[in-house]
Amino acid sequence: MEEKLVFELHKKLEEGVPVSVILDGLRGTRRSINRRSSYDMLLPLSQKFDHFKASFLKCPKMDARGARWIPERFNEVFGIMHMKACIFDDTLVLTGANLSSIYFQNRVDRYAVFQNSTPLADFYAELLDEMSEIGNCVSSSGSMTPTLWKSNHSHNYRLAVKNKISEFINKERTDLGTGELLLPPFGIDQYHQTILQCLANINENQKVLLSAGYFNLIEEYTKALLNSGARVDLLVASPSANGFYNASGLSKHIPSVYSLLERKFMKTIRRAKCDDRIRLYEFDKQGYSFHAKGLWIFDKDGKPVLSTIGSPNLGYRSAYRDMESQVFLKSDNDEINAAIVEDARRILEDSYVLTEEDLKSRHIPAILKCVTPLIKTML
Repeated sequence: MEEKLVFELHKKLEEGVPVSVILDGLRGTRRSINRRSSYDMLLPLSQKFDHFKASFLKCPKMDARGARWIPERFNEVFGIMHMKACIFDDTLVLTGANLSSIYFQNRVDRYAVFQNSTPLADFYAELLDEMSEIGNCVSSSGSMTPTLWKSNHSHNYRLAVKNKISEFINKERTDLGTGELLLPPFGIDQYHQTILQCLANINENQKVLLSAGYFNLIEEYTKALLNSGARVDLLVASPSANGFYNASGLSKHIPSVYSLLERKFMKTIRRAKCDDRIRLYEFDKQGYSFHAKGLWIFDKDGKPVLSTIGSPNLGYRSAYRDMESQVFLKSDNDEINAAIVEDARRILEDSYVLTEEDLKSRHIPAILKCVTPLIKTML
């Protein structure tokens, strides 16, 4: 799929269409056996076309002393560029999925297409331009050149990025044309604060659905749900639907770590006497993994009050480490609201209500019970 995508980009570039791509600096340069990295696949385009721009953005901490010695994949605990957005003229596609083959084969995720939405498409086009300017741009020689600052982990670099993105955020725009950003490495926190505000404002007459591929709710979200009085359904991946299921090495234990976090959450809602209105679901469909994320709030009649589409997982990584973006959707249009209701219904298909007995039946190595509290904020 990746090779086909690059082929299609090549055709458009030959027609003179300008193309820009921005990727995470770790995942985008990572190679595996018999597999080229995204950098390898895009380099020929950088060498051939002046109107093609490829940028790779790393978390500033990855350039800190000693960070380079941390093995691949594990170095992602510092944070990654996690935004997912595609702009085609005045059409915007927002999703939580990556542009890799597995997401188009047997991985459940969400996509929203905003057609003829010039303000929103302009916002994300400008955002991605801004993000590319703070990353490393690939030159025709193949080298990566910092576009904003020589040392990407310096205090001056982080301050310059914060000022640059803050200026972008504060530009006057229509309310219909903005997304919410979260860039913890640079002190930018729109999304996290907005989610907290949304959860703090829900009441006992409303129903809430939260979905995430990986369950690791931060304490502020949990407290808001416990205090809300609302009916709450949380949907996550079962161990066999987790993206790390059957992984090799230490990664194979990650589904068990999430099961431990689910256990703790179930105990919390039981002790708070909220288990009658807060339920935990797991997606479980043979041969499929689950990566869908989002928030839906409905009124007492089932009409959408608010929903979201974007990249955050509602966990510690999204809140405090990764660079994220999301759009909050609210509409008086019956057709759009019907689509939002259907989206929420479909996301719960192939799921079951999880019980504490289900979790107790899972074998979890004892060492993980000691390790999980130490790595919780990295998940």
